[in-house]
Amino acid sequence: MRDKIVFFILGAVIATIAYLIGDLETLTAEDKNVELDLLHVNRLVVKEGMVVGDYGKKFIIIETNKEYAHITLYGGTATEESFGNIVDDVPNIRLEVRSNHALIEAASHNKRPEAKSVLGVANFAGKKYKSFLRVEDLDGTNDVFN
Repeated sequence: MRDKIVFFILGAVIATIAYLIGDLETLTAEDKNVELDLLHVNRLVVKEGMVVGDYGKKFIIIETNKEYAHITLYGGTATEESFGNIVDDVPNIRLEVRSNHALIEAASHNKRPEAKSVLGVANFAGKKYKSFLRVEDLDGTNDVFN
């Protein structure tokens, strides 16, 4: 009788462990939307990009690849359709760095902005780095180079 009880308890423990290992798949966030109230992370690596914000709120897009890294802050609110995509009709500020330039750009819109200002440093055609300021309005462009 004692052997049966020991094997019963041992079988229950093994079955519980197997259940928990099999249930780990449902605990991961892969291919799912998981909402957490608070998350502490010592180090987070995002391969391509991420969106900070929520539907009906202002949002930020952070992206990187082999050619550039940029952060864009949008003045409009995100909808379910536009979330994580470029919004065309709202002001935005973009910080961008590439191998030959670093800039801050403020624009009234993404497509054909009414007004745009760019401040940065650039190395054009392999020459030494120069600082520049560009102010663009629909009625003209003004450049200031140092």
